[in-house]
Amino acid sequence: MKKKQDVLIVTLCKSLNYGAFLQAYALQELLIEKGVNPIFLDVYGARQNVKRLRGLMKKRYLSFGGVKFSVLKLLRFVIAEKNLKIKKVAGEKFAAAFFGADEIWSVVNNTFVADPRFFGRDVLVDKKFAYAPSCGNSTIDDINDIHQLKADLLEFDKIAVRDAGTKKLVVSAGLPMDIITDVIDPAFLYDFDKEIVTSTYKNYILVYSYGMPTVTQEKIKEFAKQNSLITISPCFYNKWCDITLPCTPFEFLGLIRDADYVATDTFHGSVFSIKFGKKFICYAEGKQKVRSLVKEFSLEDALASPGDDLAAVYSRGIDYSRAHTLLNERISDSKKYIDSCMDLLD
Repeated sequence: MKKKQDVLIVTLCKSLNYGAFLQAYALQELLIEKGVNPIFLDVYGARQNVKRLRGLMKKRYLSFGGVKFSVLKLLRFVIAEKNLKIKKVAGEKFAAAFFGADEIWSVVNNTFVADPRFFGRDVLVDKKFAYAPSCGNSTIDDINDIHQLKADLLEFDKIAVRDAGTKKLVVSAGLPMDIITDVIDPAFLYDFDKEIVTSTYKNYILVYSYGMPTVTQEKIKEFAKQNSLITISPCFYNKWCDITLPCTPFEFLGLIRDADYVATDTFHGSVFSIKFGKKFICYAEGKQKVRSLVKEFSLEDALASPGDDLAAVYSRGIDYSRAHTLLNERISDSKKYIDSCMDLLD
């Protein structure tokens, strides 16, 4: 029997964030289905771990409730990481590496260190494939202040990005547009049916955000009160919500799937709202990748500004018939891209 080829995944596999974990897990499972053995490159040295844990030490977490929340959250992520094969790699060569997804090509995101290995530097592989990396709000000048982007990208065998801003950046680095493929986040490609944990909560609005302006908080609380809903904040200690939950990533999936409403300002909060066809509001001001995602599926009616009345926004309704038709097309195209990468390994 032919031994399965070892294939690296280079992404933020230990980020204390549900979206980051779930996109990594989804890509792992998709590659297993393709008959290879995916291994996550452990990029978490001392500096990266300091960045990773710093998010648990923000001012609003420095209370008994906040510290308890942070400890429980960390423990649940440590347990969840056992579902990923993460390995320190020194001098080993692999058949291929997939770089992405998530914001690994951002150098202005202060939650992690912009490791050159995210751009393919010093990674020993025969083939390099970019799958849905994002530059976040980084510009070509930001990246070139650290190193020359074009030299790294020319080493890739295939490049596929997940948002318009990243595609624009790759083109501005000097690569022709016709070699760049558009794909969607791997979390869209995997169904999570085996992993999802059904929520035990009822009648709630799920708030998924690193932190929202006071005016937005008040609007959400007002809407919840008017509709006899509780507010639940998973992953992040938004103590203005009725319940804050340091749950597992798979419990988060159940929470968002079973929510009556969702309010988010994050990329993956929007991804899972779209995936599960939720009534959601998306606060995307200043977040190009989030706005790009929502517009890609013609869901602009979900976009809101901080002081908007939630009842008015939700009453617009969301036409998921068109959105999910577009989504299914994008899923098919994205899986074909992965297949084309696999063909290069034969």
